[in-house]
Amino acid sequence: NDLYTVLSNLWGALVARPSTFKSPSINEALKPLIRLADQADKDFKSDQLDSDIKILAVEADIKNIEKKLGKMEPYEREVSLLELRELKLEIEKLTPKHRRFVLGDSTIEKTAEILNDNQNGVLVYRDELSGFLTSFEKRGHEQDRAFYLESWSGTQSHNVDRIGRGSISIPALCLSVLGGIQPAPLKKYVVDTVANSASNDGFLQRFQMLVYPEDQREWVLIDRVPDHKARSKVIRIFERLADIDTEDLKAKTSKDDPLPYLNFTEKAQATYNEWICKLEGRLRTSEVLPEALESHLGKYRSLMPSLSLLFHLLCYGEEDLLGGPVRNDCAKLAVKWCEYLEEHAKKVYGLVELTQIDSAKALLAKIRQRRVKDGDTLRSIYRHHWSQLDTARKVEQAAEILSECEIVKVTDLQTNGRPSEIIKINPEILKEIEAASDKTARSPARDSSDTFVTPNSEVVH
Repeated sequence: NDLYTVLSNLWGALVARPSTFKSPSINEALKPLIRLADQADKDFKSDQLDSDIKILAVEADIKNIEKKLGKMEPYEREVSLLELRELKLEIEKLTPKHRRFVLGDSTIEKTAEILNDNQNGVLVYRDELSGFLTSFEKRGHEQDRAFYLESWSGTQSHNVDRIGRGSISIPALCLSVLGGIQPAPLKKYVVDTVANSASNDGFLQRFQMLVYPEDQREWVLIDRVPDHKARSKVIRIFERLADIDTEDLKAKTSKDDPLPYLNFTEKAQATYNEWICKLEGRLRTSEVLPEALESHLGKYRSLMPSLSLLFHLLCYGEEDLLGGPVRNDCAKLAVKWCEYLEEHAKKVYGLVELTQIDSAKALLAKIRQRRVKDGDTLRSIYRHHWSQLDTARKVEQAAEILSECEIVKVTDLQTNGRPSEIIKINPEILKEIEAASDKTARSPARDSSDTFVTPNSEVVH
């Protein structure tokens, strides 16, 4: 009943180690879209050839009129100026627009030009998203991040003013993003995002279609004939949805927003209401979630209805349906997808906890090597710039984990100035280190840097 509207624009990423067929998997899924892009390129070249010939004739008429303007009487000049205006509008109409579906590496200025001719939006595909993310840090690209942040909602207008390019006004800035990324650079990006408030602007959380599959340790050879019938079916769906008729779909419009929209059916609305109440409850009271994951799940407010609409459109593209409100089976499927994607999100944001554990392991190793001694300050530890212990934050988190395992205790040392935090090593741990040191000469020591031994003999891996 209210004016709340969701535009189904999604960002996605596939997380996997090198040489695990990330790119072939994504490329296979993109083939129907690339097919549309190739056809659009051919159509543009053909239209451009025809329009160039017609434009030449119009430009010749314009030159003839311009030559005579100086010799005309005032009333004749007025008529000719109106004629010139009509001829220049004719050139604008004759100039073909290049329909685009996919973009690669493009500046935001060029992207703005493309979006000006493609107001339904385009997909930005980057084989390696790590390069895409780091490009925002390059000199002269400081505004790129904000440009992409604004493009996610798909509804905000955007103006680009550049010397030499003039001004470009985009009614609705809409970009989808898709690509692959390896766990190592993603881990660094997630950690930096969580630790740095300036970077935690919701950019990572916009990748709602983020999947991090488990590695398959057992490789099985699969050599079979593709399902050509299914492939043809998918291609037909893409072709139909590329030129979707919103009137056939029975989409509505309102005075407040000219964009066509669909409602849920009554049953689908009930499914959504039940789901959103549970989500909002989780985000507020029912469980304690890491801040970054909580922010990610907050974006699911738009994910569920976005997926519901997309599933509804897929059915419309596949069958000769009459359109109308989004059905309940599509809403229920969207709920299941949200549950599925949440498990992947937990795995991604769990990389932060793994990093903290790596830091704790590194600190424990330094203690066992006697390079960190009883009474050392946290500041003196990170000043060594050891791996996994090169920032104050990493050392603090490592000490916190070891404190929970009763290996160390962090206390304040009062000085004339600001108090310093020092590490006090559990006496039982010190005895264990001494005993292990005595045995070193007699037998090779087992590398136990990945194991925490608590005073009560509990072993924590």
